Amino acid sequence: MIEVYGLDGNAQDSPAWEMLFQEQNYVGLFSDYRLEKIRRCKKEDARRQSIAAGWLLDQVLRKHGMTERTARFQTGAHGKRLLYLSDGTRVDVNLSHSGGYVVCAYSTGGAVGIDVECVREDVKALQLAKRFFAPEESAWLEAQPKKAEAFCRLWTRKESFAKRNGDGLTMRLDQFLVLEPEDLPAHKRDTEVFFKEYERADCRITVCAGEADFPEQIAWQKISEKSLAKL
Repeated sequence: MIEVYGLDGNAQDSPAWEMLFQEQNYVGLFSDYRLEKIRRCKKEDARRQSIAAGWLLDQVLRKHGMTERTARFQTGAHGKRLLYLSDGTRVDVNLSHSGGYVVCAYSTGGAVGIDVECVREDVKALQLAKRFFAPEESAWLEAQPKKAEAFCRLWTRKESFAKRNGDGLTMRLDQFLVLEPEDLPAHKRDTEVFFKEYERADCRITVCAGEADFPEQIAWQKISEKSLAKL
């Protein structure tokens, strides 16, 4: 089973949203790992993204009887954090953020990766694709009428695939294909992974997993002063 959650900063109640970023409202909520990530952020935008990501992760874990502060995480060989339940069962959780968006995927059926990116009309899509993507993907992109959006879709697929594997973007992007099977020759089709794409205003979100048990919609979360007071 795969669950997908999101936090849209543009859709939040402004007073509660700003309260979240006040240190007294999150310092007792997060683990040392998350607090250190927040402290290492040199830019204010990055700090706010890290706090929002921690809050969303905490909300997701609470739905499963855990909290971000007390959950049992271990670090895998490639740096991916692996989550274990109290009985030793491993589940998978993955975060991504871009702009004012944070998304989280939670899976009890195997590894999962998620990525969110904002569509940038000024991106040099074809040049970047020819430099980083496989030839089949560059050709597909060149045929698309909305190249900035198509590039964003490909990029989120690439990142979600790499994050599912735990390799991050240490993998060369041209070494694996993320197009739909019908867009690939038969001998290059990968039937072991599945993708689910979501749209939200100016962003694109992709989840990658070894099963196709995706929810139809993202469960968007809302921050309120009341919800912060309960933490």
